[in-house]
Amino acid sequence: MSAQNKVYKHYTTEQGLPHDITYQIIQDSQGYIWIGTDDGLVKFNGDTFTTFGSEKGLTSNFVIDVLEDAKNKQFLIATWGRGMHVLKNDSIFKNEPLAKDYSKINKLYKLNDTLVYSASVSNRQVLYNLYTHRAFPRFFGYENEQLVLKETNNFKKQIRDINCEFIKDKLYVFDSELNIATENQIKGLYTFDVKNYKKVSFKGTDNLCVHSITEQNDYFVLASYTTLFFYDGTKFLEKRKLKMPKGKIIQMQLHQGKLYFVFINKANGLRELYTYDVRNNFITNVSDKLIIKSSISDFLFDEKGNLWITTYGNGVYQILNTNNSFYDASYFLNPNLRDIASLDDNIITIAPNIIYAIKNDTVVTSKRIPFHTETFQIQNSKEIDVIVPNKLDESYKDKLMEYHVVNKSHNQYYFKFSEKTVVITGFSFVIKENDKVVSKGEFHALKESFIHNAVQHENYIYAVFGRLGIFRLNVITGELINWTKSLGIDANMFIDIEKKGNTLWIAANNGVYKVFNDEVVQYTTKNGLLSNHVNDLFVDAHNILWVATQKGLNVLKDGNFYSIDKNLGQKSLSVEKITEYNNYLYVAGNRGLFKMDNLYPFQKKLNTHIKITQQNTNFRIAVINFINPNTIKIQYQLNDDLWIETSNEKLEFKNLTEDNYKLVFRYKDGLSDWSYTEPYRFEITKPWYQQLWFYILFILSISGVLVLLVYHQLVKARKKNKIFQKTLLEREKLQEDLKNVRHQIAQDFHDDLGNKLASISMLSNLSLKKTEKQSDLYPSLHQINKDANFLYTGMRDFVWSLDYKNNKLREVQIYLNDFGEKLFEYSNINFKSVNNVAKSNAILPHYWNKQLVLVFKEAMTNTLKHSNATEVLFSVYLIDNTLEIKLEDNGVGFDLNFSGRKNGLRNMEERIASIKGTITLQTTKGFSVCFKGKIRE
Repeated sequence: MSAQNKVYKHYTTEQGLPHDITYQIIQDSQGYIWIGTDDGLVKFNGDTFTTFGSEKGLTSNFVIDVLEDAKNKQFLIATWGRGMHVLKNDSIFKNEPLAKDYSKINKLYKLNDTLVYSASVSNRQVLYNLYTHRAFPRFFGYENEQLVLKETNNFKKQIRDINCEFIKDKLYVFDSELNIATENQIKGLYTFDVKNYKKVSFKGTDNLCVHSITEQNDYFVLASYTTLFFYDGTKFLEKRKLKMPKGKIIQMQLHQGKLYFVFINKANGLRELYTYDVRNNFITNVSDKLIIKSSISDFLFDEKGNLWITTYGNGVYQILNTNNSFYDASYFLNPNLRDIASLDDNIITIAPNIIYAIKNDTVVTSKRIPFHTETFQIQNSKEIDVIVPNKLDESYKDKLMEYHVVNKSHNQYYFKFSEKTVVITGFSFVIKENDKVVSKGEFHALKESFIHNAVQHENYIYAVFGRLGIFRLNVITGELINWTKSLGIDANMFIDIEKKGNTLWIAANNGVYKVFNDEVVQYTTKNGLLSNHVNDLFVDAHNILWVATQKGLNVLKDGNFYSIDKNLGQKSLSVEKITEYNNYLYVAGNRGLFKMDNLYPFQKKLNTHIKITQQNTNFRIAVINFINPNTIKIQYQLNDDLWIETSNEKLEFKNLTEDNYKLVFRYKDGLSDWSYTEPYRFEITKPWYQQLWFYILFILSISGVLVLLVYHQLVKARKKNKIFQKTLLEREKLQEDLKNVRHQIAQDFHDDLGNKLASISMLSNLSLKKTEKQSDLYPSLHQINKDANFLYTGMRDFVWSLDYKNNKLREVQIYLNDFGEKLFEYSNINFKSVNNVAKSNAILPHYWNKQLVLVFKEAMTNTLKHSNATEVLFSVYLIDNTLEIKLEDNGVGFDLNFSGRKNGLRNMEERIASIKGTITLQTTKGFSVCFKGKIRE
């Protein structure tokens, strides 16, 4: 197989690389690929590039080399212009404070606890202790024809640069491709132990410039320019001069019996990757086969044997560890291949109107067909029939190599049963015995439906006729039935049938059917088929079933279908036909020919590595797959619940109900079955602030605080209560004193002032009777008598209101009622009184009794003088602490705006306002005065 058709992947900035200029490449202990680029350090899991640049702490994005320090769980990064950096826990920091002269680093090596790296400035090497973080710059050069390392640069013979290779815990040192001048080159091979260089003797190279070294199983290969030296241990075996242009082999690695190396062409300075088949002495320019136009910077074989190549400007290449190949439009004039078969040591395939002959992976010849055809049938070792259903005449004849090419309108099939022979042509069959026809007939009556394929199983022939179904012919009895119809298989189109042991497999447009002892099982996309529209079935030399579908290639293993897609080199979207030759499967598809290594039976293979990191109820899922990452499926199961598919990198379960949980993950890709992780266990508990103990403690604490507060309040209340009680007692005493004072004042007023006024009234009255009206003294005596009577009457009301006993509502009612009865006793007005306060203990607010008495006495007096009424009603009611006192008559009323009445009415309103009550005057139908106010019982 030509290298240009090897299965590979090409990663550039279009696929996610930060830059197409790439440098050293490594695979870490977990399986990740790390690549230095001109725009940061890259971590790759097969699907996603994660870049570590300035945003992560890198002070120079030109990453030349990277080295894993697994012991300290960190990565050491060599940059161009900013020295060495450390990547740990996804963060980058810089510990090594070196001068500018040491900031441009070419390569990193780790010897025990010491990091060795070469600076770009001439003959300088730096030793860096990973624990003390101290750097020790050194100089290398020649002294006494030996390579030595010193603290000072005082060499007479200086060396510009050195190359190193780490093999079996030893660091080998040799000449660099940068040492061009003869006097500055290093002769032979050295090892370095952090302190000194020690010369190592490999026969034939001690006085030569060694430019690279590699080892595998103690088998050493050294290179000097284009000459290879082979050793068993240190025992010299042979040397070989490779037929190559002038240049130097600068990097080598043995892999699967081949030597891979980077060669610098002296003429153009281009670095190219080669392979050298040591057994066959055969050289292949891999760069040329892959059309890599940039120089190679590094290459690596990962743990799965895949080859990774970094370039100075063309990104990264990954060549899969497989012998599969694909031939596309660069190989075929029309790559839309529709049919394929092997003939002798050739592969015959056909595209619409073009038939090809392939030998030794090369298209030997092709032939255009002058009419539309997409299928062919090989009848014998000399004839190829191209099938043209609408062309009944067989007029076309041509040759493809030594084979005759003719046209046929339909396929023909021949089967041998002991002494009987069955020939099927179009839709007819003939059964012969000893060359005599014993039976013949037609499978159906639809002339346009020709046979697609036929197989022999036991005493039956199974013939496929597209939309009509698959018919079964009993060769012994001649019985003919529509077999698929009898089995109840429902499909619009039947395409193919194959026999695998005692099982028959049917291809249809709605999946694949398995028939064993007339029991039918259907397989569809739910069982792993890439498409339900199946184009072809093929049973290989290992008795394994292959399925060509409209969306790719499937293989059946242990009852499950697995997909062979573009990741393994099968690039056709639609696969049409499959054949086998010389331990390879050849698959014809719409984009070309896929050649698959089939030396060994197909084996399921898991290409996915998964790492689960648990932190309490949080889980991080890390996946690595460099072969078929697009086919990965990951599911998880909590306890015994259903499996749940996820594509998330992080899972959180903190919102689950309180319980103990067991979490199991399973994962697979397109070439494997499910693999299961160990169970992860976690417990969901309520936050401490939602725990029962917290609630109890909280309630007890709050209760305690409340008890303390209540107790404190009780103490304060007791103090206040004592003060209040004392105040009440003092107030009661004051009120009692006030009552006594008011009672004494009232009594004093009555006894002293009342008696004096009564005496004045009586004396003035006697004097008036003894004095003539015409006398000058009579008016004066009359005024004295009048004023004395007025003062006595007013004083009596004032004295009555002062007495605390008269604050009771019923006393006020009695007082006004008595006043009314006496006032209207000798008039023509009938005075009536009603109330509900006779048994009331209601106490009026202070001074209410005086104001109410004065207001309603004036109202009664006005009624007597001005109303011309015949009836007066005085009422007192206390309802729900609302006091209503009302006086109403049936008189003539009066005008409220009459100036003669305004002053008296205003006085009444002001008195009521002073005790915060309301007064209502009604004069339209008689006259009424109504007071309302709120009091306490």
